Amino acid sequence: MDPVAQFLYDSNMTRAASPTIPNYNLFGEADDLPDVVHCETIETRSRLHDWELGVHRHARLHQVLLLQDGGGVLSLEGRRHALPPMTLVNVAIGVVHGFTFVPGTRGLVVTFSAEMLDQSLRPAEGLRDVLAQAAVLPAEGGTVLTLTQIATAFSGRDFGRAQSLRSLAGLLLAQVARAMVDHGAVADPRAIRAGARIEIDGRPLSTLLAPGEALDRNEVDEILDPLLHGLAALHDDGLVHLDICPA
Repeated sequence: MDPVAQFLYDSNMTRAASPTIPNYNLFGEADDLPDVVHCETIETRSRLHDWELGVHRHARLHQVLLLQDGGGVLSLEGRRHALPPMTLVNVAIGVVHGFTFVPGTRGLVVTFSAEMLDQSLRPAEGLRDVLAQAAVLPAEGGTVLTLTQIATAFSGRDFGRAQSLRSLAGLLLAQVARAMVDHGAVADPRAIRAGARIEIDGRPLSTLLAPGEALDRNEVDEILDPLLHGLAALHDDGLVHLDICPA
Protein backbone atom coordinates (compact mmCIF):
# COMPACT_ATOMS: atom_id res chain seq x y z
CA MET A 1 0.00 0.00 0.00
CA ASP A 2 1.48 3.36 -1.01
CA PRO A 3 2.06 5.98 1.75
CA VAL A 4 -0.94 8.18 0.93
CA ALA A 5 -3.31 5.20 0.79
CA GLN A 6 -1.89 3.86 4.07
CA PHE A 7 -2.38 7.22 5.77
CA LEU A 8 -5.94 7.40 4.45
CA TYR A 9 -6.63 3.91 5.79
CA ASP A 10 -5.12 4.68 9.19
CA SER A 11 -6.94 7.99 9.51
CA ASN A 12 -10.30 6.28 9.00
CA MET A 13 -9.69 3.87 11.87
CA THR A 14 -11.74 4.61 15.00
CA ARG A 15 -10.27 7.27 17.27
CA ALA A 16 -11.49 8.79 20.51
CA ALA A 17 -13.55 11.89 19.76
CA SER A 18 -12.14 15.17 21.04
CA PRO A 19 -14.59 16.97 23.33
CA THR A 20 -13.69 20.38 21.88
CA ILE A 21 -12.15 21.69 18.67
CA PRO A 22 -9.13 23.92 19.39
CA ASN A 23 -9.35 27.42 17.94
CA TYR A 24 -5.92 28.68 16.86
CA ASN A 25 -4.46 31.50 14.87
CA LEU A 26 -1.56 29.55 13.39
CA PHE A 27 -1.55 25.92 14.60
CA GLY A 28 -0.57 25.82 18.26
CA GLU A 29 -0.32 29.60 18.56
CA ALA A 30 -2.57 32.25 20.09
CA ASP A 31 -0.83 35.42 18.86
CA ASP A 32 -2.33 37.55 16.10
CA LEU A 33 -0.93 37.42 12.57
CA PRO A 34 1.86 40.02 12.61
CA ASP A 35 2.48 40.49 8.87
CA VAL A 36 0.56 41.34 5.69
CA VAL A 37 0.29 37.61 5.10
CA HIS A 38 2.13 34.66 6.60
CA CYS A 39 3.94 32.06 4.51
CA GLU A 40 5.77 28.96 5.62
CA THR A 41 6.61 25.51 4.31
CA ILE A 42 4.53 22.50 5.26
CA GLU A 43 7.64 21.06 6.90
CA THR A 44 8.19 24.05 9.20
CA ARG A 45 5.24 23.34 11.49
CA SER A 46 4.50 19.69 10.67
CA ARG A 47 7.94 18.43 11.68
CA LEU A 48 7.43 19.91 15.17
CA HIS A 49 4.24 17.84 15.54
CA ASP A 50 5.44 14.54 14.03
CA TRP A 51 3.80 15.46 10.73
CA GLU A 52 0.31 15.48 12.21
CA LEU A 53 -1.73 18.65 12.85
CA GLY A 54 -4.84 17.64 14.77
CA VAL A 55 -8.27 18.97 13.91
CA HIS A 56 -8.67 22.66 14.72
CA ARG A 57 -10.16 25.82 13.27
CA HIS A 58 -9.13 29.44 12.72
CA ALA A 59 -11.64 32.04 13.84
CA ARG A 60 -10.09 34.89 11.85
CA LEU A 61 -7.61 33.31 9.46
CA HIS A 62 -7.97 31.96 5.92
CA GLN A 63 -5.37 29.55 4.51
CA VAL A 64 -4.30 28.25 1.13
CA LEU A 65 -2.11 25.13 1.15
CA LEU A 66 -0.07 23.75 -1.75
CA LEU A 67 1.22 20.19 -1.42
CA GLN A 68 4.02 19.80 -3.98
CA ASP A 69 5.75 16.52 -3.12
CA GLY A 70 4.93 13.69 -0.73
CA GLY A 71 1.36 13.24 0.37
CA GLY A 72 -1.03 12.99 3.26
CA VAL A 73 -4.62 13.09 4.41
CA LEU A 74 -6.82 16.09 5.10
CA SER A 75 -9.67 15.98 7.62
CA LEU A 76 -12.20 18.58 6.48
CA GLU A 77 -15.38 19.01 8.52
CA GLY A 78 -15.23 15.33 9.46
CA ARG A 79 -14.53 14.02 5.94
CA ARG A 80 -11.19 12.55 4.82
CA HIS A 81 -9.45 13.58 1.61
CA ALA A 82 -6.28 12.04 0.21
CA LEU A 83 -3.64 14.64 -0.68
CA PRO A 84 -1.48 13.49 -3.61
CA PRO A 85 1.33 15.67 -4.99
CA MET A 86 0.29 18.97 -6.62
CA THR A 87 -2.88 19.44 -4.60
CA LEU A 88 -4.29 22.83 -3.59
CA VAL A 89 -6.46 23.22 -0.47
CA ASN A 90 -8.62 26.23 0.35
CA VAL A 91 -9.28 26.37 4.11
CA ALA A 92 -11.93 28.98 4.84
CA ILE A 93 -12.32 30.86 8.11
CA GLY A 94 -13.97 28.72 10.78
CA VAL A 95 -13.69 25.41 8.91
CA VAL A 96 -12.66 22.45 11.09
CA HIS A 97 -9.62 20.79 9.54
CA GLY A 98 -6.51 18.77 10.32
CA PHE A 99 -3.61 17.25 8.40
CA THR A 100 -1.54 14.08 8.53
CA PHE A 101 1.44 14.28 6.20
CA VAL A 102 3.84 11.65 4.92
CA PRO A 103 7.20 12.55 6.53
CA GLY A 104 9.27 14.70 4.20
CA THR A 105 6.26 16.20 2.41
CA ARG A 106 7.04 19.53 0.74
CA GLY A 107 4.73 22.43 0.07
CA LEU A 108 3.63 25.90 1.12
CA VAL A 109 0.97 27.37 3.39
CA VAL A 110 -0.13 30.99 2.96
CA THR A 111 -2.30 32.53 5.69
CA PHE A 112 -4.49 35.63 5.37
CA SER A 113 -6.12 37.55 8.21
CA ALA A 114 -9.83 38.34 8.08
CA GLU A 115 -8.86 42.02 7.86
CA MET A 116 -6.75 41.29 4.78
CA LEU A 117 -9.74 39.61 3.13
CA ASP A 118 -11.93 42.60 3.99
CA GLN A 119 -9.45 44.92 2.27
CA SER A 120 -8.87 42.73 -0.78
CA LEU A 121 -12.29 41.30 -1.64
CA ARG A 122 -15.15 43.46 -2.89
CA PRO A 123 -18.51 41.89 -1.99
CA ALA A 124 -20.09 42.71 -5.36
CA GLU A 125 -17.51 40.62 -7.26
CA GLY A 126 -18.55 37.37 -5.57
CA LEU A 127 -15.09 36.10 -4.58
CA ARG A 128 -15.80 36.22 -0.86
CA ASP A 129 -18.78 33.85 -1.14
CA VAL A 130 -16.71 31.44 -3.22
CA LEU A 131 -13.69 31.49 -0.92
CA ALA A 132 -15.91 30.99 2.14
CA GLN A 133 -16.22 27.34 1.05
CA ALA A 134 -13.48 24.78 1.71
CA ALA A 135 -12.15 22.93 -1.33
CA VAL A 136 -9.52 20.41 -2.45
CA LEU A 137 -8.32 21.01 -6.02
CA PRO A 138 -5.55 20.11 -8.44
CA ALA A 139 -2.82 22.74 -8.33
CA GLU A 140 -2.43 24.67 -11.59
CA GLY A 141 0.68 26.34 -12.95
CA GLY A 142 -0.31 29.96 -12.47
CA THR A 143 -1.39 29.41 -8.88
CA VAL A 144 1.79 27.49 -8.06
CA LEU A 145 3.87 30.34 -9.49
CA THR A 146 2.03 32.93 -7.41
CA LEU A 147 2.50 30.87 -4.25
CA THR A 148 6.24 30.56 -4.85
CA GLN A 149 6.45 34.31 -5.52
CA ILE A 150 4.69 34.97 -2.21
CA ALA A 151 7.18 32.68 -0.45
CA THR A 152 10.11 34.55 -2.00
CA ALA A 153 8.69 37.99 -1.17
CA PHE A 154 7.77 36.94 2.37
CA SER A 155 11.26 35.67 3.18
CA GLY A 156 12.95 38.83 1.80
CA ARG A 157 13.20 42.37 3.05
CA ASP A 158 13.23 44.24 -0.24
CA PHE A 159 11.87 47.75 -0.63
CA GLY A 160 8.14 47.54 -1.39
CA ARG A 161 7.85 44.11 0.26
CA ALA A 162 4.45 44.79 1.89
CA GLN A 163 2.95 46.14 -1.33
CA SER A 164 4.28 43.17 -3.28
CA LEU A 165 2.72 40.78 -0.77
CA ARG A 166 -0.64 42.59 -0.90
CA SER A 167 -0.67 42.46 -4.70
CA LEU A 168 0.36 38.81 -4.87
CA ALA A 169 -2.16 37.92 -2.15
CA GLY A 170 -4.99 39.48 -4.14
CA LEU A 171 -3.88 37.58 -7.25
CA LEU A 172 -3.71 34.29 -5.34
CA LEU A 173 -7.20 34.72 -3.90
CA ALA A 174 -8.58 35.39 -7.38
CA GLN A 175 -6.78 32.35 -8.80
CA VAL A 176 -8.05 30.06 -6.06
CA ALA A 177 -11.63 31.32 -6.42
CA ARG A 178 -11.46 30.88 -10.21
CA ALA A 179 -10.12 27.32 -9.83
CA MET A 180 -12.93 26.48 -7.39
CA VAL A 181 -15.52 27.65 -9.93
CA ASP A 182 -13.77 26.01 -12.90
CA HIS A 183 -13.57 22.65 -11.12
CA GLY A 184 -17.17 22.78 -9.92
CA ALA A 185 -16.34 23.07 -6.22
CA VAL A 186 -18.85 25.94 -6.01
CA ALA A 187 -21.49 27.47 -8.25
CA ASP A 188 -20.37 30.27 -10.56
CA PRO A 189 -21.69 33.56 -9.06
CA ARG A 190 -21.91 35.04 -12.57
CA ALA A 191 -24.40 32.36 -13.59
CA ILE A 192 -26.53 33.15 -10.55
CA ARG A 193 -26.49 36.87 -11.38
CA ALA A 194 -27.21 36.22 -15.04
CA GLY A 195 -30.36 34.35 -14.07
CA ALA A 196 -31.49 36.91 -11.54
CA ARG A 197 -33.53 39.11 -13.92
CA ILE A 198 -37.01 39.24 -12.44
CA GLU A 199 -40.07 39.66 -14.61
CA ILE A 200 -43.76 39.69 -13.70
CA ASP A 201 -46.10 38.86 -16.59
CA GLY A 202 -43.26 39.60 -19.00
CA ARG A 203 -42.52 43.03 -17.53
CA PRO A 204 -39.12 43.71 -15.84
CA LEU A 205 -39.46 44.34 -12.13
CA SER A 206 -37.92 47.80 -12.55
CA THR A 207 -40.91 48.95 -14.62
CA LEU A 208 -43.28 47.84 -11.87
CA LEU A 209 -41.33 49.80 -9.28
CA ALA A 210 -41.30 53.08 -11.18
CA PRO A 211 -40.69 56.15 -8.99
CA GLY A 212 -43.84 57.79 -7.68
CA GLU A 213 -46.09 54.78 -8.29
CA ALA A 214 -47.61 53.05 -5.27
CA LEU A 215 -48.41 49.33 -5.31
CA ASP A 216 -51.47 47.86 -3.62
CA ARG A 217 -51.42 44.68 -1.54
CA ASN A 218 -52.41 42.43 -4.44
CA GLU A 219 -49.64 43.82 -6.66
CA VAL A 220 -47.07 43.31 -3.89
CA ASP A 221 -48.23 39.70 -3.47
CA GLU A 222 -47.96 39.14 -7.23
CA ILE A 223 -44.35 40.34 -7.15
CA LEU A 224 -43.20 38.55 -4.01
CA ASP A 225 -44.82 35.17 -4.69
CA PRO A 226 -42.82 34.27 -7.85
CA LEU A 227 -39.71 35.92 -6.42
CA LEU A 228 -39.77 33.78 -3.27
CA HIS A 229 -40.54 30.64 -5.25
CA GLY A 230 -37.59 31.43 -7.53
CA LEU A 231 -35.22 31.88 -4.59
CA ALA A 232 -36.45 28.62 -3.05
CA ALA A 233 -35.66 26.83 -6.33
CA LEU A 234 -32.14 28.31 -6.35
CA HIS A 235 -31.49 27.13 -2.80
CA ASP A 236 -32.86 23.67 -3.61
CA ASP A 237 -30.31 23.44 -6.42
CA GLY A 238 -27.50 24.39 -4.04
CA LEU A 239 -27.20 27.94 -5.38
CA VAL A 240 -27.13 30.98 -3.13
CA HIS A 241 -28.18 34.39 -4.40
CA LEU A 242 -25.67 37.18 -3.82
CA ASP A 243 -28.07 40.08 -4.13
CA ILE A 244 -31.35 40.98 -5.79
CA CYS A 245 -31.72 44.18 -7.77
CA PRO A 246 -34.56 45.30 -9.99
CA ALA A 247 -33.67 44.40 -13.58
